[in-house]
Amino acid sequence: MADYEGSASSQFRELIRYERGWEVRVYQLRIAAAGAELWRVTESADRETTAVKEADVKSIEDTLELLEDIKRALIAGGWREL
Repeated sequence: MADYEGSASSQFRELIRYERGWEVRVYQLRIAAAGAELWRVTESADRETTAVKEADVKSIEDTLELLEDIKRALIAGGWREL
């Protein structure tokens, strides 16, 4: 978990949320000095919450393209949007 301070922090903004079984994945954007960071937070009933920095993004277009790729992969993997 690189430098994740949790979703309670005002610097994180939730973008998408998906579930599969008892697991929830939340993708959040954090504004950083050199642009923004995309974080994946995985919540599960039987495991500790984890956070992984997925990417550094430089523009809105890059972020939207990356999110579309993530959505396609999640749906293909059996995830459902909340």
